[in-house]
Amino acid sequence: MVENNTEQLLKQLTLNLTSLGTEIKSELQEIKSNVEDIKKDIVDLKVSTGKLEEKMNGIDTRLKNEETISRTAFGAIIGGVIIRAIK
Repeated sequence: MVENNTEQLLKQLTLNLTSLGTEIKSELQEIKSNVEDIKKDIVDLKVSTGKLEEKMNGIDTRLKNEETISRTAFGAIIGGVIIRAIK
């Protein structure tokens, strides 16, 4: 009778361990899938950030050019006014 109970307990324990192993594999697969999704999001974020930096650099260059043009125009106007005042 003790051997019968022991066998039943061993069978139940084996079934429980098998079930637990299957659940753990399923959870690990889900975690792996989530990690892959996060990696893809990080890559997409890096690409987006790179594009944003390029746009910011382009805007910065345009602003510098605009500043140079504005200063040149202002200098020409002031120079013209001074020359006109001298005449």
